[in-house]
Amino acid sequence: MTTASNQVALFSTEELDELFGEYKSFRRIAIGVSGGADSMALLYLLKQWTQELGFAAPELYAFTVNHGLRAEAASEAVGVAQYCTRIEVPHETLLWEGDKPSSNIQSAARDARHRLLRQASEDHGCDALFLAHHLEDQAETFLTRLARGSGVYGLACIR
Repeated sequence: MTTASNQVALFSTEELDELFGEYKSFRRIAIGVSGGADSMALLYLLKQWTQELGFAAPELYAFTVNHGLRAEAASEAVGVAQYCTRIEVPHETLLWEGDKPSSNIQSAARDARHRLLRQASEDHGCDALFLAHHLEDQAETFLTRLARGSGVYGLACIR
């Protein structure tokens, strides 16, 4: 089975409703898309779900954050934008501008990314912001927090 944007349907309507059904009444949904496998899969599934819902589906908006920390980040954002154009999902690249800290850069980048994504979501009237994480993200978060001496609640990792 293929969808209107030539995507192969990987999940049944029932499976998609199980994943996203509680968001049917939302008007707009934002998706943070880095270009990694996890966020691209989330974008793909949300697009399939909204196509199956038809005219009553929430509008999707995709946002990519370019932290300005790696030279290849700009071309990765362009790749996400091109895919979004192909599947007819509006996309915007958000830039982390200004001075960057000299230490704890990963934490600062994550905070900046979340701030930019929340602001863009609000600016576009989105009712929810979806972010994707995979098991390696969970393991990395757990080990980082463990090394810093986090307590039980900190070791719970990503919600």
